[in-house]
Amino acid sequence: MTEISSQDTNKSAQISSFNLSSKTKQQWLQEGITYYNAKGYEESLTVCEKALQLDPRYAQAYYGKGLALSKLERYEEALLAYERAIQLDPDYIKSYNGRGTILYKLKRYQEALTAYEQVIELNSDYAPGHYGKGNVLFELKRYSEARKAYDEANRIDHQFESIYREKSWSLLEQGRNLIEAKHFDEARKVYKNAVRFVSSQSEDYAVHATFLFQEGIRLFELKHYEEALDVYEIAIWLQRIALRINGSSTYIVLGEMLIAKGEVLFKLKRYQEVLDVYKQVRDAYMADPQAYSTKSSFLIETAQSLYEKGCYVKSYAAFKRAILFDPHAGYLDDYKRKSKDLMLRSLDLYKHGRYDEAYAAYEEAITFNPDSEKMSYEELMSEEIDFTEWLSGGYGGARKIRSIEVDEDDPQNTFYFYYTLYW
Repeated sequence: MTEISSQDTNKSAQISSFNLSSKTKQQWLQEGITYYNAKGYEESLTVCEKALQLDPRYAQAYYGKGLALSKLERYEEALLAYERAIQLDPDYIKSYNGRGTILYKLKRYQEALTAYEQVIELNSDYAPGHYGKGNVLFELKRYSEARKAYDEANRIDHQFESIYREKSWSLLEQGRNLIEAKHFDEARKVYKNAVRFVSSQSEDYAVHATFLFQEGIRLFELKHYEEALDVYEIAIWLQRIALRINGSSTYIVLGEMLIAKGEVLFKLKRYQEVLDVYKQVRDAYMADPQAYSTKSSFLIETAQSLYEKGCYVKSYAAFKRAILFDPHAGYLDDYKRKSKDLMLRSLDLYKHGRYDEAYAAYEEAITFNPDSEKMSYEELMSEEIDFTEWLSGGYGGARKIRSIEVDEDDPQNTFYFYYTLYW
């Protein structure tokens, strides 16, 4: 290693002194700003120190020093720099704001709040002060106050508009993590607070709603029905918010979420609630005419296909759902015709003395239309009854559920097919 002689040292000191004196404090500070903007924080700190060598009472240089130290995560030193700047120039608002930022980073939230309130007191139209105050209030979970602070910052300077999405997304992520940890009540509260920061970014809510929908399906498949219901309800709520912000074809997604909720309610034997939910399904689809028409066609095609295959229990359930979903589409007339055809087939077999087949056909007929069971087989087959006249009334959209006892695990159960599979 080459030793540095005293002569060299003196020469370096002379050069350093010459370099320091060759620039003004303002020039050093401007150089520090240039380094800072280029993310050269160590260099920025060095030249701010040079400005302070020229003028130890240069408040703006202490402010610049605080900025550089903050970026270097030397927060305690940065706080001292800002406080010194405030002592030297009590009216320099940026130093107060910088102090608030450091206190916020140090999680000294009450002190940070005081600092930002001092900023606002100095200048109520200083947007960064309101923004910083909003950040502190957000961490303190004082969300309604935080929203007001952000609103004020955005009113003054629209560059802060993105904060709504940032904070909303932050809360949505918190809620998602709580769901994964199965803290459903806490998650629901967090999601409600997220709504306070609703912005024009409806896709944020739709993304989280979809995630929760998939999580609900997973829980349902594991037969964790109560948990699945909790998750579905939050997913539906978020999806409605997304639609309120920006209505679109996501009404279809809402409809499918409601169908899933109906299925889990069925598993929980909460049958009246199932009916209420399926009314919401229809409303959701009706908000999108094309989706409503597509769904309606799918339902009736399913019902007709099952009828042709002789799956009369399932066909009855599917027809009933199609009729209730789209009562003005003529599906009831189709159902009546098919019901009549089954009865006439039974009657024709009876007339030809094929009694066992006639009775079996009658069983199929009352399976497809339980209302047919209002009359005994002998009465129905009597030559004295005006069969055509009797068939023309009494259907009322197939309101009655044939099975009184409901077994949700029985794949042939009418109630099950009606309320779940044929959506």
